[in-house]
Amino acid sequence: MILAADPTATSNAALVVAIVSATITLFGIVWQVFLYRLSGARVAVSIRPAVLYSDGTTMRGPAGRWDTKPPFSITTPKWFVDLVQITVINVGRQPITISNVALDRGRHKRWGRQRSNVRPFPLGPEVIRGATSSETIRLEVGAHADVYFDIWPYIVSTRTSGSPNVNLRASVDIAGRRAKLSSKRSIIDVRREQQSLRSYVDVSNWVRAYQAFWRHSVGADCSNETIGRMWRYFEQKLNQIGDFDKVQEQMWKMFPKSEGSFALDIGYETLQDPLRRPGALG
Repeated sequence: MILAADPTATSNAALVVAIVSATITLFGIVWQVFLYRLSGARVAVSIRPAVLYSDGTTMRGPAGRWDTKPPFSITTPKWFVDLVQITVINVGRQPITISNVALDRGRHKRWGRQRSNVRPFPLGPEVIRGATSSETIRLEVGAHADVYFDIWPYIVSTRTSGSPNVNLRASVDIAGRRAKLSSKRSIIDVRREQQSLRSYVDVSNWVRAYQAFWRHSVGADCSNETIGRMWRYFEQKLNQIGDFDKVQEQMWKMFPKSEGSFALDIGYETLQDPLRRPGALG
């Protein structure tokens, strides 16, 4: 006697086999996509506020805004420049080339995909140890690059154009891919009332004057530490003598090989009237 197979059991078994086969196929496709993503260029981009003091000390803040009060008690020089640090890390599995590490300006159109960016003048390793100022950077697997920008002139320019609150977000171009942006959670939000990236800092005319002097002096021929020594000497002599021309003459003798001696007039004009030189003021 031959028993006939139960058609219901057969159809259920076929359904199970089909579901398992479809699941395996789908998993294979997802795995191939995952491997493809891993094999391509992958970077992690972050942006954080920083400050460069006149003695060469660099202090970096957390991603996003500084706290509303100093994070810890530390004695620092009174002269400083506000910076942003953009870090790009190669988290992929092959070397990559990146370029145009910059600040994102957002989309051209609300629903468009094209974005614009701006790249302030980057600070080189002669100003901050480990900084990269190259337009194009080659990153090996696991390597990173730190790019620093003197940020306050850009903030002033953006405020002048009608945006009192400024959002800072990093952007980097990757060869063969769309630009990579830093996380929205790490956007640095600079409010209208802030005079510095650190909201708890009051910026005096002397600090603005130092920043103007620094921007016209810093470079390969005049280190950050030399600028700090020059400005401390300038402050001391100006308070003692009170005559700028005599102080400048002494500065030329004290620092004969420094180009910064010739930028003292910019710092002095800013000291007298910070609003008179918005470009130097930053």
